[in-house]
Amino acid sequence: EWIQKRKNCFTQEARDYGIERPRGTMLIGPSGVGKSLTAKAIAHELSFPLVKFDVSKAFSKYVGESEGKISQALKCLENMAPCVAYVDEIDKLFQNTQSDGDSGVGKRVLSSILNYMQESEALIFWVFTANRIVNLPPELTRPGRIDTKFVLLTPTPLEAPDIINIHLRKRKQKEFSVEELKEVSEYIWQEFFSGAEIEGIVNETVIECFHDKTTISPELLLKQFRASKSLINVNPKDFHDMVKWGLANAKLASDLGKYMDELSKNKPANSEVL
Repeated sequence: EWIQKRKNCFTQEARDYGIERPRGTMLIGPSGVGKSLTAKAIAHELSFPLVKFDVSKAFSKYVGESEGKISQALKCLENMAPCVAYVDEIDKLFQNTQSDGDSGVGKRVLSSILNYMQESEALIFWVFTANRIVNLPPELTRPGRIDTKFVLLTPTPLEAPDIINIHLRKRKQKEFSVEELKEVSEYIWQEFFSGAEIEGIVNETVIECFHDKTTISPELLLKQFRASKSLINVNPKDFHDMVKWGLANAKLASDLGKYMDELSKNKPANSEVL
């Protein structure tokens, strides 16, 4: 919805109206919740080519070489404009910029990118993703560099059935109604399974059904989910911190409705995890 409202804001008509062109967004969330898929969807919605900007490949042990590579990459991006520049896991790329362990190369590379974003008039929409908020450079997220930040969390019971049915359909299996998947969806929400984990468990269930020559059912899906453990539950503190930060500093990518009360508490929905 946010992108749809901005897809026409790159036009001259929008300039004449007084609208500044959209600059980009930050997608924050744990692994597997669909950040990369969202970046692809943004490019599709804007009808721009998606260009993955792998900043890590610019780093070099020679003085000045990293900055030169970044300058070349930014010129390439400008030549491709209009485009969506997708920078994945920016928190990992710049996790050492707070120290002098990289002789300041990381800080200079980041500064080059930020200065370009601030000054360039090229039609480049930036999409940054991050798995953790602890390493995010504050200068990257301020207004003027990107337009807004979104936090992507694990699927709610309203969203999980759609994800399950997408992967059942891809595997030529029967789909189920929201009501039929109610118990499965509630368990997914309580245990914080990501979209990627849902896909893996659906695939595992299909394999089991094929081996046992039986028909897939919500009961079998629930059994498979209960036999699995979500990655988030392995390190719940990071997820907890991300939820608290996201509710205070970013927009939610989903309409969580009645589930907001659970996320607003000091602990995630399943308090036993912590």
